[in-house]
Amino acid sequence: MTLLLSTAGDLFWLGRYMQRTESLYNRLFSPNSVNAKAYAVAMGIDAEDDAGKLIEHLRTHELPENFERINDNVQTVRGVIDQDAYDLFNTVNRLRQAGSQRAACFQLQACHRAMQAQEPMVSLFWRLGDAVENLDGHIRFGDSTPVHFRELAMAATGLPCGVAWDMLKQPAQAMVFNLDIKQFRHWLDQLNDLFEDGV
Repeated sequence: MTLLLSTAGDLFWLGRYMQRTESLYNRLFSPNSVNAKAYAVAMGIDAEDDAGKLIEHLRTHELPENFERINDNVQTVRGVIDQDAYDLFNTVNRLRQAGSQRAACFQLQACHRAMQAQEPMVSLFWRLGDAVENLDGHIRFGDSTPVHFRELAMAATGLPCGVAWDMLKQPAQAMVFNLDIKQFRHWLDQLNDLFEDGV
């Protein structure tokens, strides 16, 4: 399957927003939750001093905005994902519109598995977004490991052959060994430039 670059970019961002939403829910509303202020600082969110107000802001603004972005990206990639995945995403949308954010987050896990089972190129760009967001989140919280860099390298290695894509593969593999956060930021800037300017 050949993808338009814009569709590949939308799949990438779908992976990022899905991972970001699950991370937000898991880090704040699970039994192993972190301090809301620490989360806001790590993610660059304007933080209320009052912890209760901050959690309410994250619940009523950040989570819904992430779900909206997921839905927007799903609509743009509708033509390349299968009906089962699309139906699962529609269930996420119905659950969160009904006010069941927890159930919607659980449903995202099913969407996660469905996206892994798409056509190889579709799954690849989605996995790239998922891996980037996962690594970025762990770096922000200071708990990244070689495993997170390895997941990124595996996704990057599968990118299509071509001069622009090839320039991203070796640096991603090198980061598995050097765990260089500055190199990751530079690499991500290059990737974003490719999606914006073309390959």
